[in-house]
Amino acid sequence: MIKWRVLNAVVRKPVDVTPQIAKRAYELYEQRGRQDGRAVQDWEQAEREVRKDEPHK
Repeated sequence: MIKWRVLNAVVRKPVDVTPQIAKRAYELYEQRGRQDGRAVQDWEQAEREVRKDEPHK
């Protein structure tokens, strides 16, 4: 039988970044003077900003 040993293996749990994205999207909304009609664009921009520093697989 072959035994595999992985040293210092770190199993990373997925992190829910939804609250951070929502907060940033709201900040963008406020920066525009609370004008409606750009919620999707604000969310997408916020998501890009929050996820830019995530490690890639």
